[in-house]
Amino acid sequence: MNPIRYFLVVVFTALYLPGYGQKIKVGFRTGISFGNFYAHHSPSERPRFPSEMDPNELPPILRPAADQPPPSYYYETSLGKDMRSGIFSHLFMEWELEKRLSAEMGLGYSQKGIDMKYSMYSTSINSDNATTKLSYQFNRNLRLDYIVIPVNFLYKLGRKERFYVLAGIYHSIATNFLIKTSLIAIEEQTFDSSGQLKTHAVSNSMHKDAYASIFDSGLVGGFGVNFPLTKKLMLGMDIRSAVGIISIPRKYEEYGFQGFNQTTKNINFETGLKLLYLLK
Repeated sequence: MNPIRYFLVVVFTALYLPGYGQKIKVGFRTGISFGNFYAHHSPSERPRFPSEMDPNELPPILRPAADQPPPSYYYETSLGKDMRSGIFSHLFMEWELEKRLSAEMGLGYSQKGIDMKYSMYSTSINSDNATTKLSYQFNRNLRLDYIVIPVNFLYKLGRKERFYVLAGIYHSIATNFLIKTSLIAIEEQTFDSSGQLKTHAVSNSMHKDAYASIFDSGLVGGFGVNFPLTKKLMLGMDIRSAVGIISIPRKYEEYGFQGFNQTTKNINFETGLKLLYLLK
């Protein structure tokens, strides 16, 4: 869906909901966010190498064996290990639509991106009994910060209706895109048969060019629990995940996106506390 149309759907939905509210609550959510990318691995895509490196003359550590497919050295990411830790803060309103069903709209700030560090190591014995050790490191630390407008529906569970599940959509506008670290490092060490260092070569390449789309949209899901403190005040805690449906890279043909491909999208998780106050 076009980002502008998606944004308008979110806004019109938000304006339409208050007319059906029976009980209205206002609240504040804040906590820790964990960001990563998905849909960024295309097995048939050739990785983008530094301009000074000829893809046909790769160092030995990056040359695949004849009977094996090329290694995914640009895409070996881990959902947990490579997450960027950040924060989120949201103001929101919640309208009760029916006995157990509520609608929630918010406005907030969320930090997304990726903190990636991928390494490969190789050791080989030469014909003269010399030992060659190779290492390859690929670091990507990208910071994507957004102003977010989510619209969710909450369904309360249990006799006391303290637990709930939620699902909805979000639209966001980027306020910051920072390439904190973008490094490719290749190191080669050769030792003679007695273990003495003969040669040592290091090649570093920094990349600072990439553009991100100003819009991001996606789906939200999660669950949580609320505890009443007074008749009007409640304390809550929840866990939410957001999966982007719009590709992040912009100007991809000219600049690429730091080794990720054109379909790269956001995924993030948020967990924290919230306060709710009953207006009516």
